[in-house]
Amino acid sequence: MGTGQFLTAWLKKYWLLLPQKTSILIAWDEDDNTEQNRIANFLLGPYITPNTSCNLRLSHYSILKTIQDNWNLNSLERNDKNATTFLQLLKQPSIGDYLNTIRIISTLPNVSFPINA
Repeated sequence: MGTGQFLTAWLKKYWLLLPQKTSILIAWDEDDNTEQNRIANFLLGPYITPNTSCNLRLSHYSILKTIQDNWNLNSLERNDKNATTFLQLLKQPSIGDYLNTIRIISTLPNVSFPINA
């Protein structure tokens, strides 16, 4: 199974089971082909603006720093301490974001029933 196939299968299996406020970060490991060791990271979820891209210097430590900052956890005092977080790429939720997550599964006809006296 290729990487894309595994990821697609995982997302299809779990995405709808996760809470609606969940964001998922997909990060690739080391890049063996370039000197700058660039890797792709993808943010999925309701708080990322579609088609967002950035030129920030992010690393695997950025993932750890993002988790620490989001949940007010202490730094490990190593490379994560001064890492750039992904939080600045996420937008603050609004009532519109919440309302957009509501899905109407089916509708019922507008019917009035007489009251029997």
